[in-house]
Amino acid sequence: MNTEPRNINEEIYSKLNTILYFQKDIDTLESIYKSIPFDIDDLIEINEIHLLNMFSRYKDNQVDLKIIERWANLIEMTDGYYFANDSVSNVIHDLANLSIVSENNKIEFVESLIKNYLEYQVFLD
Repeated sequence: MNTEPRNINEEIYSKLNTILYFQKDIDTLESIYKSIPFDIDDLIEINEIHLLNMFSRYKDNQVDLKIIERWANLIEMTDGYYFANDSVSNVIHDLANLSIVSENNKIEFVESLIKNYLEYQVFLD
């Protein structure tokens, strides 16, 4: 995982990490997103650990599905990130589109993402 800035303003790098690691409330993260320039290099890898961090917050009732969807949209829309693999990319895409899943099936849908894409069934026990 890339943890050091390369040819980028330290402030932008810090903003990217703040969004990725969900270090502020979602409204603040959306404001931070607006201050990040477009067309910056892909600098920060998003991998299973980042997803598990968010899923863990969900399981601990720290975030709800609407917050997860807004966070995933920020990840998808922000230049500066790249995905470790297609599975991570697919999970972010699916999370960013939770609004198209029926309200009754959202919890099952998210839990199936954990099972099918990440294969970490311990979170479902």
